[in-house]
Amino acid sequence: MTWALAAWALAVAGTDFVRRRIPNLLLAAVLLPAAVALVVNGRGLLDAEPVTSLLGLAGGLLLLLPAYAAGWLGAGDVKLGAGLGLLLGAAGLLVCLLVAAAVLGGLSALRLARRDGRVPAGPALAAGFLTAIAIGAVG
Repeated sequence: MTWALAAWALAVAGTDFVRRRIPNLLLAAVLLPAAVALVVNGRGLLDAEPVTSLLGLAGGLLLLLPAYAAGWLGAGDVKLGAGLGLLLGAAGLLVCLLVAAAVLGGLSALRLARRDGRVPAGPALAAGFLTAIAIGAVG
């Protein structure tokens, strides 16, 4: 399952990088089964417990919605962050967002130097997700 989720995260990152958009169908392809697994199995796709998964979902929304309201993130970025919280749980989401913030900072510096438009957050969130999985920060 981990490899499939990693491939999905890379697909989300690539799509956002190229199109500057994260399609709802791409998000739903993993997030709907993740929610169903949580209800049916009592564990998330990455084996997170329901309470931590729901805290991760809520945390993703609460932490990213202000950036959306300020115009710094798109709605797809917020939905992705909330979904990653659902998959990783609260602790994993914190690791994910810390890594994503560092990656976004680096990408922003490169974009400013090149005067090159908006920085897509999807690749940074995917990097944070993959890092959280790699270090076992799920739950």
